[in-house]
Amino acid sequence: MNFRNWIQKIRDWLTKQGVITAPAPVPNPVPAQAYSLGELVFSYARPWKLTGLYNSSKYGLFVCICFGDDPREHSKIFLNGKEIYDGPEETIGNPLEMPDGRVWFAGENGNLLVFANGKITKGIKLAYASCCGPFNGKPYVFDGANGKNTAINCLTNTREFQMPGGGIITMSLEQDGKLLVVSGDGGAGIGGNDGSVIPVANCQCLVKFLGSTICSSGNKVMRKVGNKVELVDTLSCEKLMHMDVSDNHLFVAGANPDSLWVFDSAMKRTEVARIPASTWSVGQSVFGGRCTNGYWGHSMQGKEARVYKIKKA
Repeated sequence: MNFRNWIQKIRDWLTKQGVITAPAPVPNPVPAQAYSLGELVFSYARPWKLTGLYNSSKYGLFVCICFGDDPREHSKIFLNGKEIYDGPEETIGNPLEMPDGRVWFAGENGNLLVFANGKITKGIKLAYASCCGPFNGKPYVFDGANGKNTAINCLTNTREFQMPGGGIITMSLEQDGKLLVVSGDGGAGIGGNDGSVIPVANCQCLVKFLGSTICSSGNKVMRKVGNKVELVDTLSCEKLMHMDVSDNHLFVAGANPDSLWVFDSAMKRTEVARIPASTWSVGQSVFGGRCTNGYWGHSMQGKEARVYKIKKA
């Protein structure tokens, strides 16, 4: 028996004993270059910017926008192009759809909102909030009031626990019984509900893709490896604003210039869209690019919401 076969037999035995975990089989997705930018399906004139985008298989396309100039306390929600909410929230983040059919929205300096039975209902007051996420089968909203990010159970309005780090939480991920969050405007990196923090500068995006935990650091795509992160790729924009996994691909939306990339299972990327005219200083803004199954949205020069279809050959 040669050395390589001997090592493989040891690995097979350890896997059978549960000491190590066998890697998940990698599906065979369509090639990344099969995607291209389709037609414009939604636009809203300046100074309204895109803050949330979600394509629900049950309801259709949700689009959230906010008024980008002072006074900023004005936001709207659209469903399949029809306005379903107009309120005083400073911003409304990405929707969260739960298995029971309810769709939750975090309204910054406004209210927790829920879509059910064809209408939006207001919930508890929120301060520095932009993200709702699932944990243990329940929806949570993360509120940064008084400089502390608190996880609030959307069903009971109970402030259950605090998450480490500062800034406004932009995305969350449930992994192996643990809740992970990131904050894109001054947060410490990837924070866990156990109090752990993995330092990642300017980290706004967090998703699970084919068994790996992928996050962002400015304009860089990073992979979580244990208690650290490693570089996967650097993209030509100022900041990565959002990530979404669909069709066994990773879609990444960036800003300044506003762009969209897609990664296949080998982490080979293809540029799907780039708007050279949409250059603007992003700074600590957490809005300006969103992607969801079949759609990409951006804010032209930071203040004109646009949503396009993503075509697949």
